[in-house]
This record gives sequence, C-alpha cells and structure tokens, in this order.
Amino acid sequence: MKRFKIWSIAVAMFAALFLVSCDKDDDNNSINYDYLSGTWTVVYPEGLITEGYTHYSFSPKTGSEGMFEVYSMDWLAAKDTTYHNRYTLDANGHLQSFRETEDGSEQVYYDFYITRLTAKEMRWVFHTTDGTADQVTNLRRVEKNESGSR
Repeated sequence: MKRFKIWSIAVAMFAALFLVSCDKDDDNNSINYDYLSGTWTVVYPEGLITEGYTHYSFSPKTGSEGMFEVYSMDWLAAKDTTYHNRYTLDANGHLQSFRETEDGSEQVYYDFYITRLTAKEMRWVFHTTDGTADQVTNLRRVEKNESGSR
C-alpha cells in the first residue's frame, strides 16, 4: 500500500509538471490565417489622441486571396472614405493588396507581412524599400456592437 501511495504521488507530480496545456493564442508570434476574416482597427500607443479611426475588413475568397476594404473616418474633416482592394497572401504572411487605378490597371497599395494573427490581435510589419526601418502596426478585432464601428 505504501508503494502505491508513492507511485500515485510520483504520477501526480509528473502530470503537474509535464502535462501543462497552453493556449496556442498565447504564443507571441502565432499566425492562424483562419482568423483573418473580419474587421480590424489600429491599436494606437496609450495617450495618443487620434482624429478618427480606420477599419480594415478582410473577406477571404480562398486561403490565399480575397477582398480587403479600408474604411477611414476623419472626425475633424467630418469625412469618411472607403477603398476596395483585392489582396493576395502567401504562406510566409506576405500580404499585398491591389487597388484599381483610373486606367483600369491594378497597382500594389499595401505591401506588408503579418507577423501575428490570433482571434483578437494582428500585427503587420512594413519593410522600407531601402531596408533601414520597419514600421509595426498592431490591430485588434472590432466587435460587432462596438461604438464607432460601421
């Protein structure tokens, strides 16, 4: 009986130490492209006062392409603007969006890498053409009942 208690304690300790479960969303650089669909807004640094907001809405058609809408509201100018883009996304998180020009051709409008994508957060990294700096943009998913959303 004593031996059984020792083995029970040993098994319980093993389970407590080695069978710990972690949510995959806790990974700092997790990317799950299934979460791309929906509306996202920029998370500005704390204390920064903005003159409006911008929402980015993704509507995937396949895993690697879809439509991308940019909605901007400028409260000071009392003006809102919506742009419709087509996007492509590769397995490395490289996203390019294309906007139709006046002559009917398409030009690349956004070109960035998604470095984090979970159910509630997304991070984009824009690389400068000369390679000297990166611009990081953090976004959060917009809730359907959130004020300020369309």
